[in-house]
Formats: sequence, C-alpha cells, structure tokens
Amino acid sequence: RPEFPVDSVGYLTTRLFELWTGSTDLSPEDARWVRGTDRRWRIMPRLHAGAFARFGGLVPLLARPLSPLASSYKEEFAKRLSQNPAQFALDARLATPLPQATWDSVAHALAARVTDEEIASATAVLPAGWDGDKEELARAIIARRDGLVDAGRKLREKVLEKPPEAYKLADR
Repeated sequence: RPEFPVDSVGYLTTRLFELWTGSTDLSPEDARWVRGTDRRWRIMPRLHAGAFARFGGLVPLLARPLSPLASSYKEEFAKRLSQNPAQFALDARLATPLPQATWDSVAHALAARVTDEEIASATAVLPAGWDGDKEELARAIIARRDGLVDAGRKLREKVLEKPPEAYKLADR
C-alpha cells in the first residue's frame, strides 16, 4: 500500500541471504522493521541461529518432509527450498512484484560479496566445539553461493504458484 512503502529490494536481499545460509527458523512474525529517512520500511537484520545447521539421525530424516526446520545444510538447495511456508506470505507481497531481472541482479550482487578465500578463511577458524568437517562446510557454502541465482528463480516461481491472497501468516 502506498501509505506503507517497503524497501522491496532490501527485503529480497535478506530473503536470498536466508536461502543461501539455510536460515529456516525465521518467522515473518519475528521480523523487525525500521522506517528510513526516505519514509520506506526496511527489514532489520535478524539472528540467523539456524544457519548452516546439520541434523543427522532418524527423527530429522522423518521430519524433513513436514518441517523445513529439520533440513540439513548441504551443497544443493532442498526441493522445498527449506523455507518456512508462512514466509511466503511476505515474499508474495513484497518480493515477487519485483521483475525477474531484479531478483537475478540482487542474487549476483549478494554472491559477489563473499569470495572463496573469505569462506575458506572463516570456516577454518570455527571453534573446536563445532563437530563438522570444515572443508565440507566451505564447499557447501561456495556451491550454494554459486547456485543462488537459480535458487532465487525457483523461490520466485514457487511463490508465484499462488496469488498473494492465498498465503497467510498462519500457514505454518
């Protein structure tokens, strides 16, 4: 609505970052917004506690089809895109009106911000308590970064399967 203008490109950048990092635990109700000097609402950064999470065992395996929270971070994006279905309510209203070229441009710009060397350096210094393979994690982050444009296109197509009115925040 014109009286509540939103920075849709900023919102899209946040959503693609969440897709890249596997931040599936985020709920639209938890989003915090700030009004900029240009009077547009901007989504504020959030804690991405579920980023890069890996779950093993039988329970997560059985829960994955029902809950994106049980998805493990790996090189390929999950078919469901590991996103909270309720998040699609905001996606449909704020991001899908942007043209595909904008989605591609935002994904390219986001991916270009972090080099292979920066990823390798960051994963190499993970604390001792982290029990995963650091090189495997670095490969997964790089692969997902390199596939971000395609994943963004798939997310947009998925959200466009229904009209915005079909998505409700209570759908999760």
